[in-house]
Amino acid sequence: MTSLIPIVLFAYARPQHLRRTLSCLRIDQVPLIYAFSDGPKSSKYKETVNEVRKILRSIDWCEVVLEEHEYNLGLGKSILYGVSKVLEKHESLIVFEDDLVCVPGTYGYLCAALKHYKDEPKVMSVTGWTHPNVMPINVTDQPYFDGRAECWVWGTWARSWQGMDQDANKIMKECKKKGIDIFRYGADLPAMAEVELKKNIWAVRFLYLHLLRGGLCLRPPHSLVEHIGFDSMATNAKDGTGLINPPLKNCPEIPTNWPAPIEHLDCVRLWQLAYPKKSTLYSSSNVFLRIARKFQKGIDIKDLLKSFIPPFFMKIARRIYRTSKDKSSFINSTSPDYIEWEYIPEGWDYAKAHPEVRGWNVPEILERYKQKWSSFVAFMENNETLGISHESELTSNTDIKFHNINMTFAYVFTLAAHKKEKITMLDWGGGIGHYYLLAKTLLPKVQIEYHCKDVPQLAEYGAQLFPEHHFYPDDSCLKRTYDFVMASTSLQYVEDWQSLLSGLAKATKKYLYITGLPIVLNVPSFVFIQRPYSYGYNTEYLGWCLNKKEFLSCAERQGIKLIREFIVGDKPHIQFAPEQNEYRGFLFERTIKDSD
Repeated sequence: MTSLIPIVLFAYARPQHLRRTLSCLRIDQVPLIYAFSDGPKSSKYKETVNEVRKILRSIDWCEVVLEEHEYNLGLGKSILYGVSKVLEKHESLIVFEDDLVCVPGTYGYLCAALKHYKDEPKVMSVTGWTHPNVMPINVTDQPYFDGRAECWVWGTWARSWQGMDQDANKIMKECKKKGIDIFRYGADLPAMAEVELKKNIWAVRFLYLHLLRGGLCLRPPHSLVEHIGFDSMATNAKDGTGLINPPLKNCPEIPTNWPAPIEHLDCVRLWQLAYPKKSTLYSSSNVFLRIARKFQKGIDIKDLLKSFIPPFFMKIARRIYRTSKDKSSFINSTSPDYIEWEYIPEGWDYAKAHPEVRGWNVPEILERYKQKWSSFVAFMENNETLGISHESELTSNTDIKFHNINMTFAYVFTLAAHKKEKITMLDWGGGIGHYYLLAKTLLPKVQIEYHCKDVPQLAEYGAQLFPEHHFYPDDSCLKRTYDFVMASTSLQYVEDWQSLLSGLAKATKKYLYITGLPIVLNVPSFVFIQRPYSYGYNTEYLGWCLNKKEFLSCAERQGIKLIREFIVGDKPHIQFAPEQNEYRGFLFERTIKDSD
């Protein structure tokens, strides 16, 4: 047997899910993948199965051993067959399914655990998944041991897999003979064991094998894994939305001192609380235990309600809520589980395979701008505070964050217009002219020659609002120079941001203001997707989180010097990102004159 730890990947008929799973594995530089492609259940799935196989055949960044099944085995048989086959050649492995994604570093973390405990018979498996509902509250930054095994991104050894040729019912009966409580890790296990063969599932067999042998599973201090496939095609869950994790944190450091193989004292109680027997499901003591735990973990009120309201009533309430939503809203915005900001490891290539990534030039954005325009103008015309944003519902003008954003612009624009009766201004990504109106409000005595570049639909409408000014649907605005150039919340949405920064730097005579820029400090620049459904925009678009050092180095090469850095205040959480961001602004001054 070889000591190389491979990934064993099980795929069926969801190419979009598979691409995301493979992107995670590529980032982790997985050296070897055994891929098992299940056959179609019917002709209905033949096309998507073939697409999955094309993706698997095209992997060129690691070694792949691909096995394509002509007939459909189903998940249970596929995993029992595939894992058994790979463990004939390797002493350990890590299993992924095509609807599981992980944070960077997960493969290395699990490999380190498998290597450390390879000679410890009491440790039977490791996993990258856990959840606040079943995690002891005193677990902080170190992994812990649990007597219940896991089926979402897990690893094991050949020694632990011995005995998996018996079905769950047989193993469960052996537990009974030895006086082991078959409900020890939740009342769901006996029920699953009864239907294992009928429903072609497998994990309950592994769970009861752990119980029979007193085996342990190593879990991380927080989940490194999320399930992205809770739909009708899910390979291992029909509706597990209650098991969706909070936003995933970065992978913890590999321990220098791994814990001793002793189960955490709280695990048994937590699993029984998570999957109680029906007679105690909604007993008062159980309810109060669950509520107390939620407060200890700091879970919000919506999650708290899920702890003790029966699922049947939760489903009814959710359906009523969704039905009451605005009929004009698109379907994704009514889902409570969509991810607004998400890390995209494959970068800008993601858009090529996802037609839903329509970008900014869509009718919904223009319509929302039109709806809010009169309110925006009204706030500009009165003498009250300017704590407003054209992106938010304009019901108040006292938002401190937007007030600070607007006052920062006031400082920058006043600096650029100092001692000038007339100023030329380029607003890159300026929409329909919001910043022109703000600039006129702040400095009404300064004549502004306003130039704005944005997507065609917005540029066309902006030209209708301000026919005396200049709106561009393309880059032709960069062919001349301006006293003041700004790009607010726009530079990051251009694939070649370096070239754009160069163009903006050359277009300014004096000051360049880049703001609303998501910045990270410790990892290289990376790509995210935003789904702005909450703003009423039926679209998706990609953007950059820029490494600060990389961004400033690029700016310096363009002959512009940093004058002042600003904190914008936004910190949108990007799911699965290697580092979380903070929005910042940067004011530059041109140091290279036109004659240089």
